[in-house]
Amino acid sequence: MDLLSDFWLSVLASFIGGYAIAFIGVKWIPLLKLKKLGILKVYKNQSHAINSMLNDIGKSNMLYVLAMKGDSFSNPERPLSKFLCNTQIEQRYLISSIENKHLQTRGDELKINSIKQCVNVSITNFTIAQETNKNIQIKRHNELVRFRIILLRDYLYLSFQEKKNPGRESAILKISNKSPLYEGFCTSFESLWDKYS
Repeated sequence: MDLLSDFWLSVLASFIGGYAIAFIGVKWIPLLKLKKLGILKVYKNQSHAINSMLNDIGKSNMLYVLAMKGDSFSNPERPLSKFLCNTQIEQRYLISSIENKHLQTRGDELKINSIKQCVNVSITNFTIAQETNKNIQIKRHNELVRFRIILLRDYLYLSFQEKKNPGRESAILKISNKSPLYEGFCTSFESLWDKYS
């Protein structure tokens, strides 16, 4: 997974670098490059993307999530958790296991002393939701995930696990399913999903 993470981060860093040039002067060149790659929009963070995400998830027949904690979807106080009761969407959540040696690293980065407890609450909430929604599947990984994947039928929402910010506070890219980035991250998700029982 580290090689996969490094590869995709380096690929995206070059594109984001190009995007940053848009603010220096020649705005249309890097923006055109992003559009050609299928990057439809860059949101400041999840709160700026939430309406788009809610709309797109509501129209999708699948919702696949790769994250460390997954609490954006498992915490009943967060808007995205409403999909846990949607029995029309095939849902797969791949979040960290409690035994993941990288979990403490992430907790230290975010200054969360109880990160294992946070993950345990998330797992419990997903498990409770499974009792009434058989379309929910959950698996636990042991990776240090440096990005968060939210895969839908038509779009990919991609954010990064910055060292001081949780994924929902980082910039979020909305990517078309026609993009090679969508295909690459979809393959990465499927590969990890198959890896863990």
